[in-house]
Amino acid sequence: MTGAQDDKTSSNAVDTLVQVGKELHQDFRLKRRVLSFEEYFRLVAEEPAVHLRDSAQYLYDTFDHFGSYDVWRARGKVRRFRLFDCDFAGGRDRLAGHEEVQNNIYRILGGFLRQGRPNKLILLHGPNGSAKSTCVAAIARGLEHYCTLDEGAQYRFNWVFPSGKQSKGGIGFARADDDVRLESFAHLPDELVDARLPDELRDHPLLLIPKPRRVTLMKEMLTDHGQTSPPPDSLVYGELSHRNRMIFEALLTVYHGDYHAVLRHVQVERFFLSRRYRCGLIVVEPKLSVDARTQQITVDRSVEALPPALQTTALFRYSGELVDANRGIIEFSDLLKRPLESFKYLINTVELGRVGLDNAILYLDEVFIGSSNDLHLQAFREIPDFPSFKGRIELVRVGYLLDHLAEAEIYDSQLAERDLHVAPHAVAVAALWAVLTRLQKPSSDGHPDLIRTPVDRLTVLHKALLYASQTLPDTVEGEPAKLLHAAIGRFATESDHSDEYEGHVGASPREIRMALLNAAQDTRRGFLSPLAVLTELENHAKMQDVYPYLRRPSRPGGYDNAGEALKQAQDWYLQRLADDLWTAVGLIAPDQIGNMLNQYVDHVSHWIKAEKLKNPITGTYEDADESLMEETEVTLNIDDHDSFRKDVMARIAAWAIEHKAETEASDPDSDSPASNPAASDSAPDLNHIFAKERKQIVAGLFDERRQALIEGLTDTLTLLEGKPQNLDDSQRAAAERTLTELTTNLGYQPASAEEAIRHYLQEQAD
Repeated sequence: MTGAQDDKTSSNAVDTLVQVGKELHQDFRLKRRVLSFEEYFRLVAEEPAVHLRDSAQYLYDTFDHFGSYDVWRARGKVRRFRLFDCDFAGGRDRLAGHEEVQNNIYRILGGFLRQGRPNKLILLHGPNGSAKSTCVAAIARGLEHYCTLDEGAQYRFNWVFPSGKQSKGGIGFARADDDVRLESFAHLPDELVDARLPDELRDHPLLLIPKPRRVTLMKEMLTDHGQTSPPPDSLVYGELSHRNRMIFEALLTVYHGDYHAVLRHVQVERFFLSRRYRCGLIVVEPKLSVDARTQQITVDRSVEALPPALQTTALFRYSGELVDANRGIIEFSDLLKRPLESFKYLINTVELGRVGLDNAILYLDEVFIGSSNDLHLQAFREIPDFPSFKGRIELVRVGYLLDHLAEAEIYDSQLAERDLHVAPHAVAVAALWAVLTRLQKPSSDGHPDLIRTPVDRLTVLHKALLYASQTLPDTVEGEPAKLLHAAIGRFATESDHSDEYEGHVGASPREIRMALLNAAQDTRRGFLSPLAVLTELENHAKMQDVYPYLRRPSRPGGYDNAGEALKQAQDWYLQRLADDLWTAVGLIAPDQIGNMLNQYVDHVSHWIKAEKLKNPITGTYEDADESLMEETEVTLNIDDHDSFRKDVMARIAAWAIEHKAETEASDPDSDSPASNPAASDSAPDLNHIFAKERKQIVAGLFDERRQALIEGLTDTLTLLEGKPQNLDDSQRAAAERTLTELTTNLGYQPASAEEAIRHYLQEQAD
C-alpha cells in the first residue's frame, strides 16, 4: 500500500470516528440524558403517564408495549405476549410456549396495580430445566429494550455541588443555556463541579416535592391528560431515601428554607435498565447473606467540597442486590434452597416494601420474582409457617412443555447459532420424544360413553398429536371424532390441581439438548442426523439409574415407558421421511391432494344447498358433479354418501365457529364464513380438518405407486453414489429432479439425503 493510500485510509478512519462522536452526542441530546429539575418537571407535565409509574406499572406497560396475539394450544385459544418472542433482540432469550405462564404473570402484575404496589413475591416453580430462568430473562431483555424508547424513559437524580464561585448568585430558575449565569447546576461542566453525589437507590425525582403538594400535582396532571388510574403508592406515600433526606434538609438549612435554591443542586439523569451493569435487573443466586447493606462514605476531597453542614453529617452509601434492583426487578434463583431463616426478612421486605439496616430503612420499589423446583416447594409446604408465607407469595407453575412443536423451537434457535447442517426431522423427533416422556394417560371417567373406549385406547403419540395439531387417531370418526376433539382441553387440564400435574416429570430440555449435541459430534457424519439423534435417545432411555422418570411403572399405550415412546417416535419419523421422499420423487403434484379436497368440498357445499356452481372451463352454471363426489368417496371407502357429505359441512362449520375471530378478520363482509369454504382466502384449512381423509388418499396412492417410488429412490441413490453412467437419460433426469427437490425445497443436503434414502429403502426391505 502506498503512502497516499495510507493517508486516505487514516483520514477515513478519523472521519468515521468523528461521525460516531456526532451520532452519540445527538443520541444523548435526543434521549434527554441530563436535565435540570425544571426541565424534568416540564417533561412530567407533558407525559405524566410515562413518568408517574412504579416498577409494577412499568413492567405491565412493557408487556402491553410489545403487544400480543392469539395462538392455539391444547387448552384452546390463548394470548401470547410478543415480549417473549424477543424479536427486538434477534430472538435471544425467546421463551418457547408457556403462554399460561405469561398470562399468569401479567394477571399478577395487574393485581399489583390495583393494590397500589408490588406486595407479593412471584414464585415460578416447576421441574429442573422447565424455562423458569428463561422466562425472567425474556422479561429482562424486553425491559432493556423498552427503557431505551421515549415511552420507556426513566429518571433518577444526583446532587451537584459546584465550585465556590459558581454557587453564588441568584436563586430563581433560569434556562440551562442562559448565557448570563447558570441558575441550575445540572449542566455545569465537570471542571466547575467539586462534588457529585449519585443515588444508588435511584429515588424518583418527584420525591423532592413535599408529599401533600406532590400528590395534588400528580392527580392534576393525570386528570388533565385523561388518565383515571391513581398514581402508585411509591409516589403517593413515598419519601426520599435516608441519605437524600439528610442532604435535602441540610441544604434547606443552608439556604434558610429557599426550596428553589436547593433544587439548583439537583441534576436529573436518565438511567437504563441493564443486567450486565446491574442496574435495575438483578439475579441473586442462593446464598446466606443479606441482600442490602450500608457503608459510610470516606472523607475525601469530594466530601470536603460539600457545604459545611454536610461535612459534619455521617453519610452512608447503600449497596447490595436489593439496592441495585430498585425500580426494576430482582430474581432470586432457586429461592427455596436457602435456609428458612435466611429469607424470612425477604418476605417481610416484599410485603412492606422496605428493608431495615443498621442505620437506615430503605424503601424499595421493585418487582420480586423467585424460582424453585417442585421438590423444594413440596418440602416448603410442610413447614408450620407455610400458610403465613403463602399469603405473601404468588405461585406460578412452569411445567415442561407438552406441545412438541413448541418444544422444537427451543432447540431450533440454539442450533441455528452453530455452523452445522441440521437434517430435516432431527430436532423434531427429539422434541417429540421429550414430550412423550411427559404425558399422562388420560382418564376416560366422566367422558361420554361414545368416546370412553377411544380415550382408553389413546397412545402417548396420539395424545401428543392431539395436543400439538389436534390430529385425531385414524380409527376415530363421525360423532366420536367430534367428541374426542372437544375433549382435548379437558385432557390438558385434568391434572391441574394435583402436585403430579402433567409436565412435572419427564425428559428435561437440558437432557435433550445434550443428546442433540452428542449426536452432532458423530464422527461418521458431518451433520446432525435424525438417526444419530434416535441412537442417543435410545442410550438415554436406558439410564434408569440416573433419571427417576425412567423408573416409573409403565402404562399401556407407551405412557411412562421411554422405550415404547421411542418406538412410536421412530414410527412417526419414518412417516415424515416417507412424506418427504414421496414429494421429492414427484409421483404426485404437491398441491394435488389439496386441490382434490377443495374441489370435493366445493361441490358438496353446492349439493347440500341445491345450488348450481360455475364450470371453470365452459363458464356455464351446472349441478354439483355427482361422479366427482362419488369418486372421492369411493377412494375413502365411504358407504353412506349422504351422511358423509353432511358431516363434511358440519366439520367445516365447527371449524368456522371455533376460528370465528380469524375468519371475520380476513373476510369482514362475509355473513357466513363456511358458506363456500373453498372459494376465498378466508377458507378453513381443509388439509387440517380432513387430515384423516388426506392420509387415506395418500395411502391409496402409495399402494398404487410404491414400486415406482422405490425405483425412483434407487436411481437417486445411484446418482448420489457418483455413478450416473449406470442410469439412462430419463432415469438420470428424474433422479436429478428428486435430488434438487430434496436439497432445494425440503432442507436436505446430499449427505443427509443419501442417508435418508438408504434408511427408508432398508425399512421397506425389512
